[in-house]
Amino acid sequence: MKYFVSFLIVCLPLIGVSQARLVMNDDISMVMENEVKLIIDNGNANAITVIGAGGHILLASENDGLQWKIGDHTGTYSLPLSTHSMQKIPLGVTITEAGSADGTLFISSYETSDDQNTPLPASVTSMNSSIAGGEDGGLYAIDRFWVINADSYTFKPNMTLSFGYDDNDNEMGIENTIDEPSLVAQYFNTMTDQWEGNEGIVDFTENSVSNVDVLGSAFHGIWALVGYSNPLPIELLSFTGRYVNHSVELKWSTASEVDNDYFTIERATAEFSWKEIKKIDGAGQSTTILNYQEVDYHVPNEQLYYRLKQTDYDGSFEYSEMITINQGLSDQILAIYPNPVGGMLSIEMSNLEHAELKLFNNYGQQVAATYSVNSMTGRIDVSQLPNGLYFLECTTSSQKSIKKILVKHQ
Repeated sequence: MKYFVSFLIVCLPLIGVSQARLVMNDDISMVMENEVKLIIDNGNANAITVIGAGGHILLASENDGLQWKIGDHTGTYSLPLSTHSMQKIPLGVTITEAGSADGTLFISSYETSDDQNTPLPASVTSMNSSIAGGEDGGLYAIDRFWVINADSYTFKPNMTLSFGYDDNDNEMGIENTIDEPSLVAQYFNTMTDQWEGNEGIVDFTENSVSNVDVLGSAFHGIWALVGYSNPLPIELLSFTGRYVNHSVELKWSTASEVDNDYFTIERATAEFSWKEIKKIDGAGQSTTILNYQEVDYHVPNEQLYYRLKQTDYDGSFEYSEMITINQGLSDQILAIYPNPVGGMLSIEMSNLEHAELKLFNNYGQQVAATYSVNSMTGRIDVSQLPNGLYFLECTTSSQKSIKKILVKHQ
């Protein structure tokens, strides 16, 4: 079906400045397709204003959208988005802590062509869900994606999002299996290729999911609304192992757990014939970071591979990424604590070999000075870093180790 552009732009000068506003009045519609971008060169929250019955902005794809030069402004920005059936699904963006003055928000939202949520945004690799044993979970998500990218910022703003959605058959019904009262927002983490987070508060009478907090230091641009009873998979915060005295010590952490019955540790050698080593009870339901530790005793004298199999109460399962254990070359980082950390991070080394420690943010940018360590302990002050996920890199003459660090201030 072809949709035609029909809109009214009224430019009103702001008092004391030369910038103008886009005013949409009485259900006027603006349809944007074929990679159309509307540039709003006004960082004030009222640069888009709706009056009367309001207006409709309809976007056809992730490449159609609004480039809003918000810069270092704060406030609540409301976009009168709508579906192609003219159901209003407003998007609210409240900037709670300003970013740098040179930044622009690119905002888009589009309805997918089917209940399996295709086409996917370009940076999304799958809609995999643990409820289906690692198979496609598109039927548990509303048939729409939201794209909110913070471009050209030296440092990105903190914000709180509110998503409107359409609960009619064209986006939520037909073949979908969605428990509307349990809807949450999830973001796609391009670093891990996973859907993560269970964010927000649903109001299924107003058709909105609000109170979704986004940190500038851990900014993710692709969002979906998913039934919490069937969330898209949560990536392990970490899964590591090291060889110690003819045994392998395994550690892993989860950021949250939903219906997690148990973990299974599996081991393989070069032939990749996986063997079950041990089962460990999961927490069932958890919204806090949990740490696990197990030892595989008397292992074969060769290179080993490990993975975790996580099984839900209903029998569905998914696998972690595989890790490799090279005997005789143990992890240079013996322990890091506390993790999460809000002040001083302590690092214990496995030997006295000279090491350099570097800390990177989620975008690969080094955020702390390089530390030279000649002892078995090191410390890094993270008290001035924003909340978010970081990566500690330890480099020696013989190897490099990378660990995930979660900075979380009280």
